[in-house]
Parts: sequence; structure tokens; C-alpha cells
Amino acid sequence: MLIGSGFNGNEVKAVVNTLFENGVAVDIVGEHLGSLMGADGVKVVLNKTFLTTSPVLFDSLYVVGGNAKNQAKFKSDIEEFINEAYRHYKPIGVASTGEPIFNQSIAKIGPGIVIASQAGANFPADFIQAITQQRFWDRNIYTE
Repeated sequence: MLIGSGFNGNEVKAVVNTLFENGVAVDIVGEHLGSLMGADGVKVVLNKTFLTTSPVLFDSLYVVGGNAKNQAKFKSDIEEFINEAYRHYKPIGVASTGEPIFNQSIAKIGPGIVIASQAGANFPADFIQAITQQRFWDRNIYTE
């Protein structure tokens, strides 16, 4: 999960609960270690930073977005994670607050990309289904 402060807590909580219920391990990556608060009071604890981990170490991404002290670097770091995951055909889930950053990346909506604003209430289940497929070899990363 790639996250900053001011995220939609209810949305994130629903997705993370579904991930846990389905045996998916979740690392929470952000600008710094410690806790962050969502716009609606939901708190998450970050266990990795962009500086200390790499996008190739994750099987999928849940792009939450949000705010950071250095917003330009935060967006750049998330874009790098998205771009690498996309190039490696990995599933990418995009929360409502992550969509603006996703739209700035090289990734295009298509196989293995699940957007919360499009999937609606089905987002957690659709994202789990994408994670279980693991790779989306039919994603044409060179012409999209």
C-alpha cells in the first residue's frame, strides 16, 4: 500500500480488511515510518519507506495516495512504484485518492488495473481477483 496522510479511511479499511481476510500480507509504504491519519480519523502505521524499499519487491500495489510534507517527491516516488509494477505486469489497485497520481504514471487502464471509482463496491473483490492472477501478460506495455 502506497499512502500519505488525508486518505479515505473507510475505503482503505474495507480494502485492507478484505486483503487480510484473503491471506494477503500488506506492507504500508510512505514518506516516513510511523503513523498517518486519514481524513476521517482512521490511522495506519507505515512499516516501510520509499527510500528503504523497492517496487520490485512487491507482488501487487494498492495506490492510496494522499498528502506528504514533500508532495512533489511523494508523487514521484509513487509514480516510480506504479511504473515498475506496470512494466512487470503486476496487479495495481487504485483508491479514489490515488487516481490523480496513477493518471500521471505510464500505466494505462487495462488488464490487471483495478480503479476504485470504476469498480465501486466491487473494488476489494476485483482487486483480490487481480492479485490471485499474479501477472497480466496480455498487458501490452510497449504500445499503450
